[in-house]
Amino acid sequence: MSKHTAKTKVLWCDAEANLWALDSREKVAELASQCKAVSIDIIVVDVKPLTGVVLYNSKIAPRIKAWSGRKYPENYDLLQVMVEEGHKAGIEVHASINVFAEASTEQPEGGAAIAHPEWQCIKYELDKVGKARLVPASKAADQHFAIFVNPANADMQAYELSIISEIVTNYNVDGIVLDRMRYPDIKSDFSKLSKEMFEKWIGAKVERFPEDIFAIDPIPGQDVVRGKHFGSWMEWRTRVIHDFVADIRRTVKSIRTEAQVGVYVGSWYTYYYDVGVNWASPKHKPPYDFASSTYKETGYADLVDWMCTGCYYPHPTREEARASGIAEWKSVEAGCEESIDVVENEAPVYASLYLRDYAGKPDVFERAIDMALTKTQGVMLFDLVYLRDYGWWDLLKRKFSEKR
Repeated sequence: MSKHTAKTKVLWCDAEANLWALDSREKVAELASQCKAVSIDIIVVDVKPLTGVVLYNSKIAPRIKAWSGRKYPENYDLLQVMVEEGHKAGIEVHASINVFAEASTEQPEGGAAIAHPEWQCIKYELDKVGKARLVPASKAADQHFAIFVNPANADMQAYELSIISEIVTNYNVDGIVLDRMRYPDIKSDFSKLSKEMFEKWIGAKVERFPEDIFAIDPIPGQDVVRGKHFGSWMEWRTRVIHDFVADIRRTVKSIRTEAQVGVYVGSWYTYYYDVGVNWASPKHKPPYDFASSTYKETGYADLVDWMCTGCYYPHPTREEARASGIAEWKSVEAGCEESIDVVENEAPVYASLYLRDYAGKPDVFERAIDMALTKTQGVMLFDLVYLRDYGWWDLLKRKFSEKR
């Protein structure tokens, strides 16, 4: 559980967006001072972005050398500097890693998805004439930025655990935060390995693969056409993720018991099975018509110390969403309420706000903060880049000083 007794305020620092804003000790020290002034409790620093190339001294993962043609400071250890400066200011520092993203379509440098292409997710898609085909993620027609590796691959899991172990062993971080701890989408992973593991789990052969899982409707935007193994496949994927979260927790706590395990997920739980994740309490009954009586066992809320749920919506309240002609679940209020309902007090929930949603609307941003702090145990602000660009430090200082 989180060590904080009051409402927790978290600031997320995305690696790519803030690369050149945090590339020296002076810049990091200034950030720590600003965070202290506005009562930020936790700084989350992204040190393994979706490229899989890291921003700390690693003997395991490739280190960043350049970004978009610009050379990164040689031997600069962002994580070590952030820990030192954050702790000087009395602020916790948690290291974020993009767990299953290991390369990017936009950067030539990449991590394990490049070094081990056999680890890449296999994507199920239709070719130009509507015939099913299975292709590596980097070759997929609709590949979007992050190139994912297969969460079920034991070699890949060992690699990710070694990175987590390295960070917790070598750095005095207050915790690890798991981002992209999921499958990229419902159409991944359809590798031979996943097929064999799934068949072993259900104790039967899948005669028509992948059609017995589901078929893709050739009309864009339509739901998949479920096959006879659809429900079992959805549960098996969530078990893969659940069991790996359990492995991560054991790894972290075996090194340093006080180190926390946090996670980011999207607040839209009703649809989150699409990426193979059940972030609910294992006591929570899932709302899916395909879920078996054992599906809820895959819930992992009890395995994390805190959870950021992305309430990334421009409307603070259900009423405002409805008035704008948008489904009310696409509001900060609904996202907060669903998160709390699903987690069932297994871990503190920090509603997460996407600051870009409120560009030019500081009053709406303030109301979104109020909603997050009223409905959940805290707020996570994504991201530093927008906070800086919009000049909202004084706004935060005022909002976070208000009595609640």
